[in-house]
Amino acid sequence: MSADHQKNSGVRDTFLRTVAVLGLLAVLILGAWGIILLASYLPTVFYADTNEEIDSSDNSVVVIPDDSEPTVVPIQPSTPTRPIYTQPTYTNQPSATYVAAPQRAALYGSPDLGVYINSVAPQGNRISMQFTVQNVGTNIASGGWMFNALLPWYPNSYTYASPSQQALYPGDKIVYTLSFDRYNGSYRSSSNDRYEEEKYDDCDDNDSREDWHQNDWLDWYDEYVDDSDDYEDWERNDWEDWYYDDYCDDYDDRNDDDDYRSINERVSVTADPQGRVYESNRSNNTANASI
Repeated sequence: MSADHQKNSGVRDTFLRTVAVLGLLAVLILGAWGIILLASYLPTVFYADTNEEIDSSDNSVVVIPDDSEPTVVPIQPSTPTRPIYTQPTYTNQPSATYVAAPQRAALYGSPDLGVYINSVAPQGNRISMQFTVQNVGTNIASGGWMFNALLPWYPNSYTYASPSQQALYPGDKIVYTLSFDRYNGSYRSSSNDRYEEEKYDDCDDNDSREDWHQNDWLDWYDEYVDDSDDYEDWERNDWEDWYYDDYCDDYDDRNDDDDYRSINERVSVTADPQGRVYESNRSNNTANASI
């Protein structure tokens, strides 16, 4: 082997070794870079940026993606509720006794509901009323009919409306007992109604004010009447004229409670006011009575 050949062979070996070293370094660098990329990518492969919730019932995994937007339910402001005034009930729930006809009759024609007030009896501050609704017709009065009881009260009458009632065959009847409060206040609405009976007692004795002075009149007026009038500048004669000519005259002319009640204290009962039962005769559907 010549010297030139040995020299060329040495150069080539050196070059190959250099290339091999560089290739190894490149492989190592690329491998390290790949490991780094793989390490950073593996969590996304196994977890995919998800939240996991475990259902304890079946141990299954429910995946909720992070990119899902939560459902927002707006809170509606509550509407203020206006208080509802309910007229007080002055009655007790009426008791009812069903009385069947002695025997069932052949059905034909139409039903006929008749109302009869049996009694109205005061019991202290309450009144007990007994009345009857009977089918005096020749056919069935189907269920669902009602009755209204119009009761005296102040300033307007009070209407008791019953719930739906049962069907009545010809001759059947229901006896009701209804009790309600009796109004004990003043029934009049004029300006003098606020005066109680004892405030007029001395009107029968016209000499009782003859020795009164101005302050006596003022004190009496403030206590028994009111202070709505401009009376501060009244003289004694003004007081006496007003007292005898106006105040006591009003007392003499006003009606008493007994006269008023004898005219206005009446009860009324109407069967089937809505007309749910077909009747050829409705003239006997209402009954009235005085208390």
